[in-house]
Amino acid sequence: MEKHQISWLQLVILLFVCRSFNLFTATLHDVGEEYGLIHMIAFLVAGIFQLLMVLPAWGLMKLTGRGLGEAASYTMGKPGVWFSILGTVYLLVTTSLTVYSMANFLVNAAFPDAEAVFFVVTLVLAAGYAASLGIEGIARAALIFCTALIIGLILVLIGVAGRIDIINVRPIVDEHPIQSVIRDAWIITGRSSPVFLYVMLASRTRNGAGKGFIWYLAATLVLQELVTFLIATVSGDLASEQAFPLFSLTTIARVSVFQRMDAVYLGLWVTVCFLRVAVSFRACKELLAPFLPEGKTSMRRKWILPFLMIAVACGASVLTRDQVLLRAVMDILSSGWPLVIVLIVGPGFMLIIGLLRGRLRKGAQQDAG
Repeated sequence: MEKHQISWLQLVILLFVCRSFNLFTATLHDVGEEYGLIHMIAFLVAGIFQLLMVLPAWGLMKLTGRGLGEAASYTMGKPGVWFSILGTVYLLVTTSLTVYSMANFLVNAAFPDAEAVFFVVTLVLAAGYAASLGIEGIARAALIFCTALIIGLILVLIGVAGRIDIINVRPIVDEHPIQSVIRDAWIITGRSSPVFLYVMLASRTRNGAGKGFIWYLAATLVLQELVTFLIATVSGDLASEQAFPLFSLTTIARVSVFQRMDAVYLGLWVTVCFLRVAVSFRACKELLAPFLPEGKTSMRRKWILPFLMIAVACGASVLTRDQVLLRAVMDILSSGWPLVIVLIVGPGFMLIIGLLRGRLRKGAQQDAG
């Protein structure tokens, strides 16, 4: 089995694990005021938004027979590197935010005397090494992490089952519920960077990438609804006041010999974060590699991964010290525009250029041959 190819099922598992990282943090903080029915409906609408957003990239890859990075080079030539740079910057920012979130949690909830930079550097080094081994190896690890994640959530569900109270779920009392659902769904979509990871990994999927994305959306919808339901029914109004609501939930879960589930939660979150960062590094390489010379005498491609690791480590370290910048980054990502640019505007522009240059039909014929 090639280390740079995965099956559609591995793709689903990989993306599912990457997406689950968001649920370990404040699931709906800064999305809406309370955990309730509006947000649970918003998850479904957000899935529809994500499906629509990948259509331009889907069409581009199908008509060129190439991955997104290669399609940029094929349709636009050297100017296509600007799209790859833009996509890489987006991934570096979201990955830096991921590493920051992990380091911030470890310092505030588990190791208050430790330095956040230590966790940043350790995590980036481990993820960088994993990324160097190839996407197939990362996908195999994702299966193990996914199994542990599901078991962990089941144990948490069992542990808090006696505390579930449906009356804690906030009903729809908003004067403009449709607008509220759309607003929250758009914010959730804007923070769904694994959608862009999917586009980058689709070309590394042997078959069924489209089917895999549908399954990914369905699986994450179930996961998001379950976690939000648990937080809402068990924690009630207190959930919106907690920095890490799911973690707070695990501290009160009791399952047989497990007196508390927070240690399980901690281990799961670290491994999920590690995998998500490794996948992001691979996606960045997919974007940049087509514009760099290859061959035994070329060293440029070999420096991509070290550069990405340094950039993410520096970015995450800065975020741990600058809350104003952190807030600005969150606001920009929540606006949804970065994802619109890399998923709709960029691929859409390349579709037009490729059509004008007559390369879409030619690329599809070459791929078929």
